[in-house]
Amino acid sequence: MIKHCLMFVALLLGIQAASAQTLEQGSLDVLRGEEYVKVVVDYSNALIMDMTEEEFAEYEEDWYKDQPAIMSKFLEEANDELDGILRLSRTRTTNYILRWAVDWIDESGTIMSDFYLETADGEVLAVIENVKGKGGVFGTKLNLIKDGAEETGESLGEFIKRELL
Repeated sequence: MIKHCLMFVALLLGIQAASAQTLEQGSLDVLRGEEYVKVVVDYSNALIMDMTEEEFAEYEEDWYKDQPAIMSKFLEEANDELDGILRLSRTRTTNYILRWAVDWIDESGTIMSDFYLETADGEVLAVIENVKGKGGVFGTKLNLIKDGAEETGESLGEFIKRELL
């Protein structure tokens, strides 16, 4: 019985590792020495609770109003994890842009995303794939998404910090 439990735990850890974020292309080395990187979010190809962004905005009338709060939760957690190595901002003019491409958001607010490090001209320098932020348990759909954004920020911040150190 114990042997079966250990095999099950090993399988779960393997599945979790397989779905972890990866630097799929390029390098984050250009961020060394940068103080800030601008973050923009892109929901254009996202499925939000099995709806397009436009459909979800019709269903959830506060979607556009709450987007700054969603981004704030993401940035706060990412910057906490980065611990001053780099700061992510939505308003600063910077040498590089980190495009947060949301792939999907499920009913719990869990978010799966890819991130593209780009120059101001749109040249892609690096791609970080499969960044997952676990959503919440209680609250409105928008509150669950904010929980997912916090977790996404934490995951991304940890990843960038590891890459830059």
